[in-house]
Amino acid sequence: MINLDASEINAAFHMRLTEMDPMKHVNEAYKIVKNTVFNIDVIVKWRRILKRLIEQEKLKLSNGSVPAGLHPMIAGFPTGFFAYLFDPKKFKSYLQDNSIQPIKLKTRTLLKYVDQQQLDPLHQFEEYDKHAPVIVLESNLFNQPFCISGNLKIVESYKANKGNMSVYYLFPMDYLHLMYDPLSMAMHMFHLDLQQLTEQVIPPKFEELYLNNMDNYLIDERQSLSDEGIR
Repeated sequence: MINLDASEINAAFHMRLTEMDPMKHVNEAYKIVKNTVFNIDVIVKWRRILKRLIEQEKLKLSNGSVPAGLHPMIAGFPTGFFAYLFDPKKFKSYLQDNSIQPIKLKTRTLLKYVDQQQLDPLHQFEEYDKHAPVIVLESNLFNQPFCISGNLKIVESYKANKGNMSVYYLFPMDYLHLMYDPLSMAMHMFHLDLQQLTEQVIPPKFEELYLNNMDNYLIDERQSLSDEGIR
């Protein structure tokens, strides 16, 4: 596995705060949900949370406290692209603690799980992604399993006529625990909630949303969010 150096990690963070700005996602969310009091209230709450986390991320960048060795994973949503940051140290320990082993899947099957639109913004991290572990996420955000790491590796293996590949097949609960930073976790939960608001025939209850359960993941942010009156 190739680690990104500090300059490349800073590039990933910069992308998150510019063309992938979470506030752009929030603004798009207003356009795609029904204009109900409940829906707007949910988005407003997420906006406050994400704005707070963006401020914390900018502070980390200005202090130079972003570690090298993280891995970006870019996913596309109805509201745009966003780069999650994956922590390989968490990944390794999580696999061991939960006895998760890689499985073999056909390369041509994995090719179906690659979102071709993802390949465009990945060019900055091409060498990383070609050598990254193949991680497939089963998520309610997509109609089929979705490759979150190793997209280019799958494409290259398919071109080389490799029959099978080793894959870590994970579920949403796994994925959230593998993220490095609160902003990555919050953005994923935001998109999961947005899907419920836009796709469910019967509107979800507040207690069913990640917005109501984010304390289980944003453990270190509980007090600061409470102080801001967000929680």
